[in-house]
Amino acid sequence: MSIAKPFVDVPKNHWAYRAVDELRLDGWVVGRSTKPSMYYPDSAITRAEIAALVVRAKHGTSFFPQPATGVFPDVSKNYWGAKWIEQAYNDGLLGPSADGNYYPRNPATRADVAVLIWILNASKISDSSIGSD
Repeated sequence: MSIAKPFVDVPKNHWAYRAVDELRLDGWVVGRSTKPSMYYPDSAITRAEIAALVVRAKHGTSFFPQPATGVFPDVSKNYWGAKWIEQAYNDGLLGPSADGNYYPRNPATRADVAVLIWILNASKISDSSIGSD
């Protein structure tokens, strides 16, 4: 379980409050700032953020990747999302652009989102078939 504080920019009357708050409580999302705790619900999701979600979808919300080694020339090993990006790459889930860069701050592509949904759907199918003959 996440101990992150509720997001001040997603009030209880926000149309997505329930979904965002449950994802926060379950450790799926942590927001973009902590003082104050903010989610930025109207912002586009970045490729780095998608990488973190894809890794959490595959490995679970308690999983934390190893430190980054510098796989992509445009992703500093010290960048917050580097370890998530490299884990998604090592898992064969996300890859670079044609020029070898990852572009972590760019908005996620439709392909990035498709991979996330695909993993979540496969997980749901696997979970529902556990214990069946």
